[in-house]
Amino acid sequence: MIGLLLSTALFAPEVLAQDEVYGGEYPGLNAQAYRPSVDSTSFLWLTDSALLDDRNFFARAGVDYARNALVYYPFDHEETGNKTVLLEHLAQLDLAAGYTYGRFRAALVVPVVLRAAGDAGSASGLGDVTLDVKANLLDRSDKPVGLSLSGRVSAPTGTTGLSLSNDGLGYELELAVDQDVGPVLLALNLGHRGQPEVQMENTTWGNQVYGRVGGALAIDDMTGVALEVNSSFTYAAFADPAVTPVELMLSGWRQAQADVPFVLRGGVGVGATKAIGAPSIRLVVSGSYVPGGRDQSDMDGDGIGDRTDACPANPEDIDGARDKDGCPELVEVFVQVVDQLGNMVQDGRWSSGIYAGNSGSSVMVRGNVFEGTAQAPKHEPGTLTQSIPGEGSTTVQIVVPMTPSQTVFNLTNRSGQALEGATWTVEGPDGEVTAAAGEAIGLLPGTHQLRFEAPGYRKQKGTVRTQLATDATLTRTLLESRAALKGNRIMILDKVYFESGKAVLKSESDQLLTEISEILKEHPQVERLLIEGHTDTQGRARDNQALSQARAEAVQARLVSLGIAEGRLTAKGMGEEEPLVRERSPADRAKNRRVEFHVVGPEPEPAPEPEPAAEPEPAAEPEPEPEPAPAAEPEPAPEPAPEPAPEPEPEAPPAAE
Repeated sequence: MIGLLLSTALFAPEVLAQDEVYGGEYPGLNAQAYRPSVDSTSFLWLTDSALLDDRNFFARAGVDYARNALVYYPFDHEETGNKTVLLEHLAQLDLAAGYTYGRFRAALVVPVVLRAAGDAGSASGLGDVTLDVKANLLDRSDKPVGLSLSGRVSAPTGTTGLSLSNDGLGYELELAVDQDVGPVLLALNLGHRGQPEVQMENTTWGNQVYGRVGGALAIDDMTGVALEVNSSFTYAAFADPAVTPVELMLSGWRQAQADVPFVLRGGVGVGATKAIGAPSIRLVVSGSYVPGGRDQSDMDGDGIGDRTDACPANPEDIDGARDKDGCPELVEVFVQVVDQLGNMVQDGRWSSGIYAGNSGSSVMVRGNVFEGTAQAPKHEPGTLTQSIPGEGSTTVQIVVPMTPSQTVFNLTNRSGQALEGATWTVEGPDGEVTAAAGEAIGLLPGTHQLRFEAPGYRKQKGTVRTQLATDATLTRTLLESRAALKGNRIMILDKVYFESGKAVLKSESDQLLTEISEILKEHPQVERLLIEGHTDTQGRARDNQALSQARAEAVQARLVSLGIAEGRLTAKGMGEEEPLVRERSPADRAKNRRVEFHVVGPEPEPAPEPEPAAEPEPAAEPEPEPEPAPAAEPEPAPEPAPEPAPEPEPEAPPAAE
């Protein structure tokens, strides 16, 4: 500090006598500017962002010698050549030990002043003990830059009585930024140093901002050199060169053997200004012991040490091209954004690290793995991690699943009332998806085959066309069932209509027979169905028998035309042999004219009974006119009035485009 005071006299208008400068006690400042890094593998002074291996102890010891660290230059120095050397010789031993855990490191530094001598005398003793901690924020091996934050606290433990210790606690907060550029590591330190303020004649020593910048070149796995520059500025006297030291240092390192965790370092520094802490020359020798540390590590295991490996996180691909730089060769990767069906998504965007592009564009990748993400409107995000060849070009696809259309079907009867227990099903090559009426099913764009069901109502099929991420709510009307499998019979709730006196089916019978064919298709366990034709007692029994047989065969033929195997059907005319009721009126005769369907194969599996809108009534077949009696010609039995033809099935309305 006296050196600072004396240096400021160089720029002060008044002249200080020698006894005023150092005749009393030395000012309480630390003129030792050099504070070695405790864990840098490439620099002596600079802090790099990386940490040594996780959960490892390490140790470092170094000796530095500084010449003329504190020199007083009086105002007439240039004319007289007079000067006072307060610290002409400074030899100091710095001992450091620490531990790394995850992204954090802590170390204790103990400086020992071996000898400090000048015109005012000499001394030895302890310097200011320092606690040094560091946190790694960004790893330069896989991020654009490396970043760390350091903090140091020093205690006023100095015992020399010289200006080699502060009068109180000191601290530093420091940010380190670095990055590998090929075999060269570039690093920058910026920090704030808090220390007790010392007021001198025309200047002030106190809190400072400091900076260091440097570059380290790895010559091979075991040897390297570095150049670094250190400077600081005192806030209270920012423009005063007497308190603005600048020092340049050239250093090198050498590992003893590849399997020995000991590294020897040495350096030489020179002061570029006549200020406190900038010696005319500085010599440094240090050694570090780092078992399992980065001093001899090969992170990617490619046989090229991390010091000379330009890509320490990516192994070299030995392919005859630039196999010594530690980096795999660049591969051009064309990135396609596709949906789950493999179709290119034209408005898709992908990103990989700091690179991004449109679907189909390419990126140059260094490494054997491509990692990327992709997005597209109306699609879910996609990710991809895929191995790629070591050279040339390749194409990768990032899948962004299409966002389904949430489609809802409401099922009602012809009166618009919702049907209890109704369901709708989407049929597809990969299986079926069923939902209750009013519930949604997510559908991808396209045309889908549907099936609608409700107890007591006829099953229906239909289609719906959906578009990407376009929700829709639709309504489907179901018709009451006219036939159902119950026990060993197919019960019908309608009539089979024939032309009068003939075995010719009317169109009014089409829907009923279609339902019966669907029942047989849905129940293959019904191996044989007996179709019985019945008449009333009007006319001759022989004619009634023939007519009932012909009509049963007509029904059989129609079911065959609807896709039922002929071997599953048997037609039998019963004539007037098995009336349902005693015939006292035309209504009784109408009940006896009918077609019945009996299961004569294995017992069918139970099926839910339909819930008809009206009481079931056996279907009656119209009979031919009876032959006249000898006495008088009776009127023919009236044909039952046909019921209204059923409504055609509505198609499923398409989803909104």
